Amino acid sequence: MSDQNFNNIIAAIGPEAHQKLIDVTGQVSVLAGQELGIVLTAEEITAIEAVKLVVMTDDVTLNIEAALAQLRKVPSVAAKLNEKKTAEAVQKGHTEAIKGLSPTEKMTYARRHGLDKPIAEQSNPPAVDHQRVLADLSPNQRMSYA
Repeated sequence: MSDQNFNNIIAAIGPEAHQKLIDVTGQVSVLAGQELGIVLTAEEITAIEAVKLVVMTDDVTLNIEAALAQLRKVPSVAAKLNEKKTAEAVQKGHTEAIKGLSPTEKMTYARRHGLDKPIAEQSNPPAVDHQRVLADLSPNQRMSYA
């Protein structure tokens, strides 16, 4: 069922279904924050069948395991989980992050973090801003500093 069809059905059913959708979306949002450690949009949450089933029926409760499994398959959620995993790996350090990666994955990692450029072009600023230091020095001090 497409998202547009689902939204049309919710609108046709009435305010009770809309309120149930809000409640279930909130429940899944909290669940995703706790279990997956990511923030989801309403579109990502309503894209899974577990939510649609709960909203459109009266006697079905949310199957947490099925909802999490379905969320992991949503492309934008999978991307967020991958970004989270990469960020955690970066915290452990680049060396730890690339252990066990194939050469292709290492290159992808390096490109993603700007490590594929010469050191002079990398995004990390120098430890000392030499231009600012030189601006405050007299000509003789500049020569000594250089």
